[in-house]
Amino acid sequence: MVQLVSETVWEKDFSKFPGLLVVDFYADWCGPCRSLAPFMESVSKDHSWLKVIKVNSDDSPDLSSKFNIVSLPTIIFFVDGVEKARITGANTQKILEVVAKFSPPQTE
Repeated sequence: MVQLVSETVWEKDFSKFPGLLVVDFYADWCGPCRSLAPFMESVSKDHSWLKVIKVNSDDSPDLSSKFNIVSLPTIIFFVDGVEKARITGANTQKILEVVAKFSPPQTE
């Protein structure tokens, strides 16, 4: 997992990321965000074909504003640089459903 802190880094490294990019907006003071953190770490480790990045909303107000983050945690799913889904709250089941929806086809 990558910790993202600036809009410049977003534009340079992630705005056109090929494949599934999962962006976890959180804050250190947010209880549900803290409880979701180990789950997001496991999503990152268990699905090598996707990339998870974390954005601390307090440290990156420019990115929070850019993506209209009004509640934490907010998870945004991008496919090839285009937002495809958004989940607000620590809904692990819904996160897994969206990951499965955008998983690459299985090859035999």
